[in-house]
Formats: sequence, C-alpha cells, structure tokens
Amino acid sequence: MRSLQKKYNNILLCVRPTKYGLGTAITGVFKTYLSLKICPKYIVTIDADYSHDPRDIPRLVSNVQRGHNLVVGSRYWRGGKIAGWSFARKIISRCANAIAKSVVGKEVRDCTSGFRCYSTMFVEAIISSLHSQTYEILIETVKQARSKGFSIKEIPILFVNRKKGKSKLTRPKLKHLFAIPSKLCCAYDHSRLQMIHRRIKNHFGNDRGKNSNKPLRHQQYPSIWKALY
Repeated sequence: MRSLQKKYNNILLCVRPTKYGLGTAITGVFKTYLSLKICPKYIVTIDADYSHDPRDIPRLVSNVQRGHNLVVGSRYWRGGKIAGWSFARKIISRCANAIAKSVVGKEVRDCTSGFRCYSTMFVEAIISSLHSQTYEILIETVKQARSKGFSIKEIPILFVNRKKGKSKLTRPKLKHLFAIPSKLCCAYDHSRLQMIHRRIKNHFGNDRGKNSNKPLRHQQYPSIWKALY
C-alpha cells in the first residue's frame, strides 16, 4: 500500500499500532473521512483477503446514487452465492444472521456482510451512536439505519472463501458473535428507557416541590407509565 501511495496521490493509509477490533477500525476510518476538507460522497468497506470481488463496487455505489443510504453486498439475497465454505461454516453464518435479524428485522437477510457502501449523509447521522468495538459493528450499523429511517438495499454477490491468510473466526469469537444481538438489543432498550425517564422526570418533576405529600402524576397513573415504556 505504501508503494502504491508513491504512485497515486489519492490513497490515504490509516495505520494503527495494534489490533483493537473491527468496530473501532471502521468507526475510526469513518471519522477520518468525515474530517477531510473534501469529504467523499460514498464510503465502501471490503475484505482484503479476496473474498469480495472489487468489480462489484460500482454496483454498490450506483445503488447509493439512486437514493439508498446503506447498500449491502449480500450472500443471502436472491442470486447471492458462497463458494468454498464447509457445511459447518455455512450453518454458523446462517444461525448468526438469524439471531441478528431478530434484533434488526427480517427485511435484511445478510446482516454480517462486510462488503458495503455507505452514504456520507448516513455515516454523519449515526457516527455518534456507534459504540461497537468488534464484529457487532456490522449489525449495529444496520440497526441504526432501520431505527433512524434510512434506506437499506441488498444486492446479490458471490462470496469466495478467503484466498489469503487464515480465518479469524476462533471459538471464543464465535461465542462472542452469538452474544452480539442480545447485547445490542439490551443497549438500545437501556438507552431508550433512560431517554423516556428523563422526559417524564422533566415533565412531572416540578409537582413534587409544591406539595411533598402529593404523589407525582406518573405515580398516580401507572398505566400511562407502563404504556410509555
């Protein structure tokens, strides 16, 4: 990459001293791109082990140009395929996506694909809400898109088993992967409860000072309180 930088002046290489996880890598690059004087309109993420075909990048970008905010190169959309995976690896991926879909919704079939194109407008809107450090960043960005009303599009791709390097999907990471959706769901629900609690407290809280023996209105009407939650 450094040799290519000498040949092309439009290559930006972000080097980190050690591995901190996929989530911090993606959010770090997002922040770097957003800080540029001339910010790109589109951000593409792709595996560097030749699993993803760079010739599919124009297809991803063109769909963002048509108005979608997040375009996913999908292995499980109609026409998508996987080459070179064992049966066990396919089952693991299918199960992980099934669990992820229980959190983000059934509309997205491949929540864990890293081959994507993001609109800069979408990234700007969610960057402060991204907290994932590892693989859950892939699920979290989809969840943020759905919760904030951004458009998601899947296009079929051929995913080829890595041609370079070894798989990083170790047993501990598998365990972590299957725990990701529940963590995201809990984090989302907890932040939502905190927001609702602040709103209710701000709205009803002043009643307490007028008469300390008088219960707060949200204590008088527990059914309304439950409905808000």
